[in-house]
Amino acid sequence: MNTFAPSAMRLLFLFLIPLLIGCPKPNEEGLTKQRGWNPCFQKGDIKILSGSLRFSRSTQHSRWYGIDPALVPPKALPVLSDDREALILSTPSHAVADIPAANGQWFLRTALRIHSATKGKVHCEIFWADQKDGGVLTSLAQQELVHVPGEPDNWLPLRVPLPAGPGQIQLVCRSPGIGGLRIRGPEIAWATPLVIREDVTPPKPDVVLVTVDTLRADGMDHAPELRRVLKKGVHWNHAVAPSNWTLPSYGSLFSAQPPKIHGAGRGPFSTHPETGRENREFRSIRPDIPLLPESFRQAGYATAMFHQNPLLEAWTGLNRGFEQYTRTQDNTTSGLAIAQKWWEKEKGRPRFLVVHLMAPHLPYSPPTIEGITDNLPNDPLAALAWQDFLAEDHSPKERRDFFDLPKEDKEKVRKRYFGEVAALDSVLGPWVESLLTVNPKTILVFHSDHGEELWDEGGFEHGHAFHSSITQVPLAILAEGLAPSEIHHPVQVQDVGPTLLRIANVQAPRGWDGNLFKPTEKVDSSHPLFRANFGGVSHTSQGIRKIPFLPSTASTGPEPKLRPEEARALAELGYGGD
Repeated sequence: MNTFAPSAMRLLFLFLIPLLIGCPKPNEEGLTKQRGWNPCFQKGDIKILSGSLRFSRSTQHSRWYGIDPALVPPKALPVLSDDREALILSTPSHAVADIPAANGQWFLRTALRIHSATKGKVHCEIFWADQKDGGVLTSLAQQELVHVPGEPDNWLPLRVPLPAGPGQIQLVCRSPGIGGLRIRGPEIAWATPLVIREDVTPPKPDVVLVTVDTLRADGMDHAPELRRVLKKGVHWNHAVAPSNWTLPSYGSLFSAQPPKIHGAGRGPFSTHPETGRENREFRSIRPDIPLLPESFRQAGYATAMFHQNPLLEAWTGLNRGFEQYTRTQDNTTSGLAIAQKWWEKEKGRPRFLVVHLMAPHLPYSPPTIEGITDNLPNDPLAALAWQDFLAEDHSPKERRDFFDLPKEDKEKVRKRYFGEVAALDSVLGPWVESLLTVNPKTILVFHSDHGEELWDEGGFEHGHAFHSSITQVPLAILAEGLAPSEIHHPVQVQDVGPTLLRIANVQAPRGWDGNLFKPTEKVDSSHPLFRANFGGVSHTSQGIRKIPFLPSTASTGPEPKLRPEEARALAELGYGGD
């Protein structure tokens, strides 16, 4: 995934204009449980009386949006970007939704932010019109939003208890004017407004997918806490990553398709005609391909992903189906804490949570933990300008020569890599165990997007080759009814989605027939990030076949671009593209 230049303010300025989110078909069971109003399930439930309304996504940016984690200072905010499904209302505007009578205490949950502005202040207010009292209005909550140039417009959460009903929720946005006049102000994003009762037990199981970036299969030898938890489930000891880097691998994980079909990855290997530098362009996932989180969303699940990789930002299109899609700092403890906060907030609906953790990705700099990482050797890579090197494209020989360290230094690097794994395990293992203890019916999937070569075949890192140290990854599933076992036949990680939906009893998209419990005739890993001696490998019953590397071979998804309001927000933070 190493694609970023060494300047701390260098931004990968390639993004996607997401399509307006398609609201899932109503789920009758979910709607009954949730009192019947969620704009992303039934658009017709909300009516606009004045102003304008549309459904889209809205992204809270920081000045570290898209930046290589190695360049983000530790004192930066823990949330680097926060993309959410949202109802976008103009200012001024007035929208209403009828709410039926129901038993128990119900809440309106949402979050607010200024979606698009260069300046301005907006007053947002939530009213209740009680039908039993002839429509008398009561103010339930209000929030002032002020856009400060150069500062991010953060999400501000709202959780409002509702009267018994029947009644009507009214959402109002207005800007203060002169002499009582109302003036046009910024657009306001209301994140997935949801009316819900929190004290009910959802009828469907929670689902958690945990991904560790750059984790070799044998890295689990250094993760005793995770091994102890995962041995209670099914473990695949020959799981093959769809690619040797993050973006196409995650595209396959979410789409159940190989990189050549889903389109997310790298464009063709070509040289700029004027500068002579390699063009490193990326492609987002094809918008017509269904994604795993969309299936859970349509089934009434609360959906969120918390990740730590700039190559998983919202421009990839992988945010489709997630109500909340958040990038956090490359810190295991704080990343899990943010995910845990969402988990505890989302009561009353089944939850689909994806957690991606960056460790043990380069740089190998684990926190000092007594008895675990307090005796690691110094880092030989610190003397190399490896970030500059990986920001460019080089031949396999140039790469091998650059990372050709003395034998003792290679061993130091290996120890630091496995120290990263051990440090991660000391935090993630107990977190997973606690989650399953409190929520024993939760379905858990554990996997890695790709591994890491530590000179096993003479090379280093990932994205450049398809040796087993890079393509073979840990994979395990824990669920009620699954007896602890090991499966030895090769499987493709892209079959995780269909298998998971089958276990959770959630309807899968047409054609999602993959099954991790059945042998696959051919398992491929392809579409490298860097120039390579070969373009992938194909595992068959006859052995492993190398796929030729062709510089013209490219991912076929659309070129990512910024939405206008994103470009404006990032420009205020001092960014520019190149």
